[in-house]
Amino acid sequence: MSVTPLPWDSQHFEIPIAQIIAPELNDAELWDILSYTKGKGYRLVYWATSPDRNVPTTLLRNFSGFLVDRKVNYRGELTVKSPSSQIKSPSGHLKVIEHPQSPANQQLLSLALLAGGYSRFHIDPHIPSEKLVSMYHIWINRSTLHELADVVFVVANYSNIHEYLGVVTASAKDGIGKIGLIAVQKESQGQGVGTLLIKTVHQWMVSQGMNISEVVTQRDNVPACKLYERSGYLLASLQHYYHFWVQL
Repeated sequence: MSVTPLPWDSQHFEIPIAQIIAPELNDAELWDILSYTKGKGYRLVYWATSPDRNVPTTLLRNFSGFLVDRKVNYRGELTVKSPSSQIKSPSGHLKVIEHPQSPANQQLLSLALLAGGYSRFHIDPHIPSEKLVSMYHIWINRSTLHELADVVFVVANYSNIHEYLGVVTASAKDGIGKIGLIAVQKESQGQGVGTLLIKTVHQWMVSQGMNISEVVTQRDNVPACKLYERSGYLLASLQHYYHFWVQL
């Protein structure tokens, strides 16, 4: 069977969770695998497939399944010419700060939740809200501790450097830089904070010898998609994610 258990997800959400690792399945094959996972005691099953795949309503109804994410993978070439040059704030009053390797504070915890506003775990009504909150708190905290990220940048006003307007996390490996979390406070959106974060993280990636940057987001997260496309990213792949609650 093309199914793999997911220990971290199962422990965090406190239910048995598995993922179907075969993206191309016909209706009969998908039905058989979902029946198998139900018989094995799993409650939630993830499946990523082609956006062209039409899952029949009957199958979705029988296994309490629904589309939770149109996952976009963006990829862009890094063209920053001088990694040591200073990036100017679009408005002149914004300051970029590299966050120290230390636990995330309350402001970062709040920004992390904003980053998850279009997450499939937010879209899925069966996911308890406290588990969603906990997941993103873990993500940002492990990022600021440099377990899930190599660097974290925040943007603040020069007049108050302790008030964070936005955050981005990133890692670099094998010639590819990857953006993890990125978020801007709602009242600061449209003021160039996101663009400043992208330019800063690109500069950092170049300083680490990276040639390519990748980022994953949701197709329904239109502001994020527009930000990446303005920053030179191109669509690399698109997948549709389904959640099947084989046992509710």
